[in-house]
Amino acid sequence: MPLGENSLKHNELTPVSEEPEQRLVKESVGSTGGSDGMKGRSSKEDTTTGAGSRSMSLTIEGNSESGKSSKDKKMREDHRQQNSELPGNKRKKKNKQSRLSLQDSHIGIIGCGMGGLSAAISLQQQGFTNITLWERDASRHERKDGYGLTLTYHPASVLAQLGLLEEVANHDSPSRAHYIFAPDGSIRGYFGNAFSASSRGKGQRGNLRVPRQVMRQIMLDKALYPTDPTQKPISIQWGKRLISFHKSSIPESNKVDLEFECGTKCTVDLLVGADGVRSMVAQKLLSHSPTFKNNPIKAAGLNRPASIGLRYLGIMIVLGIADFFHPLLDEQGFYTLDGNHRLFTMPFAGSRLDDEILNAEQNKKCVGTKGSDQTRNTRIHRRKVMWQLSYRLENEAEAKRWSQAGPVALRDEVLRRCQSWHEPVCDMIQATPLETVWGTGLMDRDPNTILQYMNVEKNQGRGTLPIVVLGDAVHAMSPFKGQGANQALADGPLLASWLRRSSIDAAVRGFTREMVARTAVKVAASRKAALHLHSPAILSGEAEFAGIQEDSIPQLLAVLQERRIGAHLGRSFDDGIRTVIKELSIGLTSVKKNELDLSPSASNQRKEHALLYAASGHTLDLRNMSIKYANDVRDAVDERKRSCLHLASLGGHYHTCRFLLSETYVSHTCVDQDSITPLDAAIVGGDAKTISLLTAKAQNMVW
Repeated sequence: MPLGENSLKHNELTPVSEEPEQRLVKESVGSTGGSDGMKGRSSKEDTTTGAGSRSMSLTIEGNSESGKSSKDKKMREDHRQQNSELPGNKRKKKNKQSRLSLQDSHIGIIGCGMGGLSAAISLQQQGFTNITLWERDASRHERKDGYGLTLTYHPASVLAQLGLLEEVANHDSPSRAHYIFAPDGSIRGYFGNAFSASSRGKGQRGNLRVPRQVMRQIMLDKALYPTDPTQKPISIQWGKRLISFHKSSIPESNKVDLEFECGTKCTVDLLVGADGVRSMVAQKLLSHSPTFKNNPIKAAGLNRPASIGLRYLGIMIVLGIADFFHPLLDEQGFYTLDGNHRLFTMPFAGSRLDDEILNAEQNKKCVGTKGSDQTRNTRIHRRKVMWQLSYRLENEAEAKRWSQAGPVALRDEVLRRCQSWHEPVCDMIQATPLETVWGTGLMDRDPNTILQYMNVEKNQGRGTLPIVVLGDAVHAMSPFKGQGANQALADGPLLASWLRRSSIDAAVRGFTREMVARTAVKVAASRKAALHLHSPAILSGEAEFAGIQEDSIPQLLAVLQERRIGAHLGRSFDDGIRTVIKELSIGLTSVKKNELDLSPSASNQRKEHALLYAASGHTLDLRNMSIKYANDVRDAVDERKRSCLHLASLGGHYHTCRFLLSETYVSHTCVDQDSITPLDAAIVGGDAKTISLLTAKAQNMVW
């Protein structure tokens, strides 16, 4: 289940660097017992599965015949011809498959989630023009928010490959730090930059926090309204539930016939199953796997098709989205652990900058009205926070019962379990609208089961059907490593790469093998984290505290507990910790500079580039520069003493201005040589949103 969350350590998804055929060639020429992520796959098998491996096989055969005379070749050919004409010796013709046609091949995708949309957009980018996406939801607006995603921010991430990185970043709800608490509010650890000597801005994060529905809308818009005029919009059909599929009855074809609950029928050249953790496509395919065929439960007639390949983790999770503000949740979150329960919180919507804009607008409306002075001093916070409470529940039937219990029962159960916990846990749960509360037993699926299916099909001589399964349908995982959505998104570009360069048979096999090799370790790591985080072992491990000398962390935690510096202090919590760190002199005083070029000439060049990026609204380039060189972005001025914020404001680049203000802390009060402020520049630029943003900052409503 792709419930977004991260271990708070940067986990970069690197792009595929080799051509699909090149990878298969490398695999096929290895030793017979070698491994490429699949155990026991022989080189003999490899030479029959991919375009690259076939070409290698043909090359070797050709080389073995080098030096033979044309006469010898002809004799052998005549001999083959004679043998083939003998009774019973007729050779079967292989159905040689070619690549899918960019224009004529019809690709059908089942499921409009992260995996399905990533596949559709990636295929669209590769030039495929006949793509249909079927979704069982009645419309794009049917689903509620559900949960937040934790997505990898990096210039080489899958979001960048999909052309979505900066658009998603514009909808990020900043999460700058996470504390780890015991139920009584004593601190057990910290992730973030607040106590670090690094020059990085507090906003230089490796992760983005985005509501799932927001991410889905961004991807839908990309699919339906491509900005590249050479790309054709994707056809999305709503209210379509797939009920069956089978090999097409069309003679001499390798297509797939689909049938939907509403009676619609269709034939596709490739079926992509991206229909979620209870995937109908995966259920049918995996029913052929040895694991399921030999399952004693099935033999007893008690099998549940919807659960084929799924494994219950023994953990129940309840989620909610609260309309709530607290200093401990101000652009940050916290974990609370007791060896059985784990509470996780993260920003879901809103930010300090959004609050400043909201309050500026509110003050403007109140000018001259009765009680306006009192209203102007009332600070409004419009924030949403997502919380997840997970705990051990070994009985799967009981977990299913709770998942169907309804929001009132689930909320009350969470309150019962957390009734004695530190502030603001119970207040946050009480402030949660019931319509946002839901729960489920956590499941995962070993993606190797799809390889078992492929081997069964091959061993039984049925060949490879033009069907692939991706996303949660094949590698559902627990949320405790924050990789569910990231891995589903990564499947799309990988599939498109294989289909663009390989025959359909090689693409199906090659994509599946590479996807399984990548995701099997993620599923295993997420399962391991799930079991560890809900066991007493989590309380005895080594604590982590960013910005502190490693060997001094136990001393710091002991002093904090002795002085009762904990969650109950709220807004003054950070200051109390900072005081202790200073007294004990245990902060990390040096920053690693071996990878940084801090020479004046390099710094000046970066500042020139930063000014150009700001003037043209290239937020992505500014963000990438600020990861290592935030000070250069912050301090850059041109010959007229105009800062990056001046230039972005003049150009009306609203999102660039937001980034400079909230992530690199460029001053909104600085003036150029003509005493012009960024607000003055915004007024000249004329963009209403940018003017509103700088007006709010000019009112100095920073809390």
